[in-house]
Amino acid sequence: MDFTPLYPLSSPHHLAFSPGSTFIASLVSHASPNDPSSSSSTGSTLVVRAAGDLSLVRSWQLAHGTEGAALAWSRDGGYILLSHPKRGTCDVYVLDPRRQPAEGGLVIQGEEGEQQETGAVAHLNLSSSGGFTHCCWAPGAGLVIPPTIFCFTSEETGGTMSAFCLSSTSSAGEAGQASAAVFRDVKRSRCWPHPTDRARFAMLHRDAKSGQEKVGIYRGVLLTAGEAGGSTNSAKGAYAAILQGNGGSSTSTAPGVRWELESSWPAHTNDAAGLSWSPDGNLVAVWEGPLEYRCHIYTAIGSCRGTLAMGGDAAAVGSEAREPVFTPCPIEERSDGGAKNHGGNSASNASPDLKSSKLGSSTKGRTTQSTMRSSSSSTAVGEHSAAAQEDEASAAATAAGGLGIRTVVWRPCSEISKRKGRGLALAVAGFDERIYVLCSESGSGDWHLLRPSTPSSGSASNAVIDLSRRPLISPNRQGRIYREPRDWVRLTGGRGIVPFHSSLLHTTGTAGGANPPTLKPDWEKLNLSSLAAGGQSSGARAGVQWMEWDPSTRFIAMRSESMPSTVLVYEQDGESGAVSLLSVLLFASSVSGVAWRPASAVVQKQAQLSIVTAASPAIYLWTHAGNSVAADSDPIIMEGVPVPVPSAPLGVGLEQAQQTSFRPSGLRWSPDGSKVAVASAREATGSGETGAYCVAAHADEEDETAA
Repeated sequence: MDFTPLYPLSSPHHLAFSPGSTFIASLVSHASPNDPSSSSSTGSTLVVRAAGDLSLVRSWQLAHGTEGAALAWSRDGGYILLSHPKRGTCDVYVLDPRRQPAEGGLVIQGEEGEQQETGAVAHLNLSSSGGFTHCCWAPGAGLVIPPTIFCFTSEETGGTMSAFCLSSTSSAGEAGQASAAVFRDVKRSRCWPHPTDRARFAMLHRDAKSGQEKVGIYRGVLLTAGEAGGSTNSAKGAYAAILQGNGGSSTSTAPGVRWELESSWPAHTNDAAGLSWSPDGNLVAVWEGPLEYRCHIYTAIGSCRGTLAMGGDAAAVGSEAREPVFTPCPIEERSDGGAKNHGGNSASNASPDLKSSKLGSSTKGRTTQSTMRSSSSSTAVGEHSAAAQEDEASAAATAAGGLGIRTVVWRPCSEISKRKGRGLALAVAGFDERIYVLCSESGSGDWHLLRPSTPSSGSASNAVIDLSRRPLISPNRQGRIYREPRDWVRLTGGRGIVPFHSSLLHTTGTAGGANPPTLKPDWEKLNLSSLAAGGQSSGARAGVQWMEWDPSTRFIAMRSESMPSTVLVYEQDGESGAVSLLSVLLFASSVSGVAWRPASAVVQKQAQLSIVTAASPAIYLWTHAGNSVAADSDPIIMEGVPVPVPSAPLGVGLEQAQQTSFRPSGLRWSPDGSKVAVASAREATGSGETGAYCVAAHADEEDETAA
């Protein structure tokens, strides 16, 4: 691999490739001149470089630091959004200097002139609103709708999302208070963009009075100049956008955006943790928080396809036989030729009123079960039958005992899957370190729980993967253990590519196997707030914290918080769907970052997993060559590639050179899979550690692309 020089960086979170993989944006903090080793900063710089050689493209000097800041590219790659939740501000920067206003930028909310010192083309000051957590680009912003910013407040302060359309407010250099579309009772302070329709997104809502949780599907509609200036739009439904002047002033000729509620339905959850679209955008998965084990699969109009929930009664808590049970919801043909579903509450396309169905819960003492009841009031799609109400009450019963779901991920829709007629698949991993896979039959839409091909000895679990049992074994003779050579970076002087030591995994029924270093769970340190906010660490050192299929859908890799220095790679058979352990990757220190290489035309025949650890200035590559190798050869290559580390990153003063080292704490691939950025964080301990990053690419692939 060819590496660029190191450049300073405040945090791996402050690094982002542009959507076209042409540029890379970074945020650099300036240390105090009186105390370079201090973690405090007197300012920062937003830098945009060419992703190939990191040559400078544009930069902006900022008067504030980088603590808590976040940056994101717009979908068209023309704008950069920089938010500072602690300061309560958001700024928008334009990449093309020809689009820079001659007299300052647009003040969407705040005092005139606030953004002129930084060169932002738009500025939002949300410090007075209270509870501002973060902001992001609206789905499709700059592509199918004008550039629009979503700003979120915390659930403790009301849970709202305000949509500011940059093209429907006052003109450049003119201060004003722009009204915004406001979405209320937003749960988890985020939205989930549709994977194929760039104008659609989903949100979770929780009614402040009744406590009922619902799913809402929204679409952004572009307004013409006449619609934007002639009238405002009222919302349909309790959680629809409240549009008051979102179209802009009557003198504005720029188009605005109208947000429409397409469908909504009860989520049948007590404290939903997240939502995820299927790769084709036809289904959504909604699961409970860490205190319950329940995951629902719905269509985009609210029909339930099945529920994975903890089975048995409360007396079975702690029993080996207690595990989740999948209950499918069959599709029945109606006399009119349509489909009827008894597992959930469907919603029409006519923007149903989300408050028309009430939810009540009854608790007695410290009982662990509660029931959600649908009210007798009619909804937009009519009255529920008695059977449907009973099914809903059963589906929403609180799962008793133990912690629940930790990670949920869909299998991508690859070309190989389409050619073989494979349906969708959803992997669900919990704090118990068991992974269950739900599969659908292609064409029929029926869902079922994938059974393990070879259960572990003495185990009756239906989990396809059970990381809680040691040793880790492989049901076939292809599984291998790969161990990092000890102290290889120092011994080689940081030069050359070093292969890992490998050995065969024992097959089922044979003594031995892999026993990775394991941490004992510490439930007293469980941090539910961190998990609710999307944190990677639970504090309890338990559960699958990362899991993802490769783009070809043949392999699935995962990390468990109880095995910090181990990455596991499983292979799924394309015909039977059986999942087997293929590789156990053992590192000398804790893994700090892992990611699959995105699919691209250059590497479409091989899968590649990249890993970095906290102690070694290197990037580790697990590569599967596919069917391009001989039958008697090992198709897997596991190797370590050192990162060339000079005395100090470019731009770092000599007084810090002797204290600088490079300890990777994150990595990210460019969207086209041609480049990977490896980054280290600036230490906040006053040790003088300076954050830095570099970009690497395969030399042979660069030559092939150029040819």
